[in-house]
Amino acid sequence: MSKIKRLRKRFTAFVNQLTPDQCREQLVLAYLQMEKCQNVLKGYDVEPVEMMDNGDSSDLELFYRCKKAAEELAYLNDELFHLKEDYLHLKAEDFLKGQNNHGRIPFTVKVDVSDEVKRLKKIAESFKELGKNLQPRQLTLGHEVYFLSKGRIHKSILQDFIGMVCDGTGEVVCRVKGYENGIPARYLFGKADELAKEIGKVVSNHVSLSSDHESAFFIDSTSRIFRGAKWYLEEQGIKNFETINDLRKFLLENIIDDGKQGK
Repeated sequence: MSKIKRLRKRFTAFVNQLTPDQCREQLVLAYLQMEKCQNVLKGYDVEPVEMMDNGDSSDLELFYRCKKAAEELAYLNDELFHLKEDYLHLKAEDFLKGQNNHGRIPFTVKVDVSDEVKRLKKIAESFKELGKNLQPRQLTLGHEVYFLSKGRIHKSILQDFIGMVCDGTGEVVCRVKGYENGIPARYLFGKADELAKEIGKVVSNHVSLSSDHESAFFIDSTSRIFRGAKWYLEEQGIKNFETINDLRKFLLENIIDDGKQGK
């Protein structure tokens, strides 16, 4: 039995002992824990949400791994900053030596960067890219925004910032044209292709999925991405796609412009 199957069996046993109310409460806490993990990766000093122990402390393991990654990123950035300062200082000294050497053309000494420093730099660049992806998007009132709703990409206009999510994260809640309910800023994108890149990063297995049959991807009315059996999807008349990129392409080609819907 694979590790994932063993974990699934263990977690299933844990969840089965919970009451429906406890399950709902733990699901809400799990969402909050994910937000906490994002915040700690952004560099905020936050504490994890207290959840019931599933036997593996999965939530705390994830939180503290994120915290360790953020601390390592800060350390590597500091080390690279000092390396850059030392290198520039050395170049300046070499330049002055050349100037004082009977007026001859100044020379530059090449610094031999070790493989270890190169490795650290590569790791730091990876963390920088991660941090860039986690930064809050800049949204401007009156500009177009794109978001997923009922399994389609919608285009609307950002009208107002109406408050914050009541979970201590400080995330802004926005109002867009044509919608009475507020939408958290993390679900809004300034460009359709930026949103498309996020679609399909999380894929769930549909109950129809089987290794005995060809599979395909589809998006449901709650905007979740599933992989299911192609025969079942076609039998049920559910539009499906061979790859995630095909699904993204379809959504981009069929954007719903709420401004043209008379809303």
